[in-house]
Amino acid sequence: MTVSLRLLTLFSLCSLIACNQNPGEAWNQETATVSRVINGSPVSRDTSESKSVVLIELLDASGLLLSFCTGTIVSPKFVLTAGHCFDTNLIAGVARSNIIFDTVYNFRRLKTSTVKNSVRGGNATKHPEYNKEGQWDHDAALLPIKGAIPAGFGPVVLDDKKHANYEGQRVTIYGFGRSQNYSGVIGEDFYQYIGSLRRGTLTVDNLYNQFQDRYYTVAGSNQQVCQGDSGGPQFLTSKNGSVKQVGINSAVEGPQLPNGIRSCYGPAHATKVAYMYDWIQKQIR
Repeated sequence: MTVSLRLLTLFSLCSLIACNQNPGEAWNQETATVSRVINGSPVSRDTSESKSVVLIELLDASGLLLSFCTGTIVSPKFVLTAGHCFDTNLIAGVARSNIIFDTVYNFRRLKTSTVKNSVRGGNATKHPEYNKEGQWDHDAALLPIKGAIPAGFGPVVLDDKKHANYEGQRVTIYGFGRSQNYSGVIGEDFYQYIGSLRRGTLTVDNLYNQFQDRYYTVAGSNQQVCQGDSGGPQFLTSKNGSVKQVGINSAVEGPQLPNGIRSCYGPAHATKVAYMYDWIQKQIR
């Protein structure tokens, strides 16, 4: 398992953050990149949980777009997302953010944002133990909402069961990332298939209790997280129909393709919301 985690550390963020490189640039494993749920279904905001999912634009000091992530409204004033979305070692120059409420988004790198259905984000706070093990552990951040959220949108219920075991459970994933995996063809456009909110399902693997702060989903599913899904939610539906957020999309490890990029099909891990629950509540009060 140690080897797998090291590989995941090296390649995962090239799989889940919105890409801030030019299509013609050489692939850099340390560069952040974007996407939506592979083979997921388009979302029409038809459930309470879908009305909590937002896109987070990441901009430089001049207001030019660098990248984006997915996030979840957890209170009228805060969005929960991945800590690595605000790691300046991954996305250099990020100085501000916008919170977008549309379901379809046109990412235009190094252009100014033209989205109207949005509010400004404040100064994000990463979990104090973010990446302390160097394995994208404790991968969570809270982003203040500097404005009113639109009618119909609202916060989700967060998992607070630290000692629960969800192995074998099906979780519903959301994200604005790639809807198709990379082809591996030299010169392929890394910006294709991104920016539409989609959802899919994954199964939690049997190593749920191996790590306090994160869990893995079973590799080999037709649906998968990919670039741009970073920070998006993973929801669990109980037998009585209640829904809560149990995970935050974090990282994925796939095999290297001929053009040097990593496939999005591979073991993926999510941050455990229950482990973060006390920290979240302290921050949003």
